[in-house]
Amino acid sequence: MPKKRARVLVEECLSLDINRLSRGGALTPGALGHHHRADSLTINGVQTVKLAWTACHYGGERPWFRCPGCNRRCAKLLDYLDQGFRCRQCYGAGYAVENDTPEWRLRRKAKKLERRLGQGFERPKGMHRATYQRLCDEIIDAEELADELFIEKVFRARPVRTRRPRPRAALELRLSGRQMIGSVEIGQIVL
Repeated sequence: MPKKRARVLVEECLSLDINRLSRGGALTPGALGHHHRADSLTINGVQTVKLAWTACHYGGERPWFRCPGCNRRCAKLLDYLDQGFRCRQCYGAGYAVENDTPEWRLRRKAKKLERRLGQGFERPKGMHRATYQRLCDEIIDAEELADELFIEKVFRARPVRTRRPRPRAALELRLSGRQMIGSVEIGQIVL
């Protein structure tokens, strides 16, 4: 079970990706009524976001959003609970996998490898036998280590029963007089 979280998750937010807009042709001249390169984008007629363009090494230009909160250049903007689009750093948002315990990371790894092998753990057609064996070994190792971590966590969480220490006052009263313990006489011992 993942740890408790205290911050916004990227997966919970509405996301606006500049690369998808660019590939879809929304930023090309004439697409949104512009006859030149767009320098800003209006979202739902309410929020205007500035755009920045950088030159690519082999020609062309790459678009970026300018975060309305910090003016940082970013490829994705997030909207959490209709508070307006901002970058991930402005919201302090993290990814769900960042909250996983080591045990759950190993279980996620094992599931990912199982999906790669397909149903029934049969060797997929075209996969080398050595690769198949390595993946099977990695799955087994990840599951065994996850089980070890779980067992360690369960037994570490159980309280260890120890003898209750005697109160200091009772010990002082018992040892204040002369007593014989075995063949040794104990005189005025006060702790």
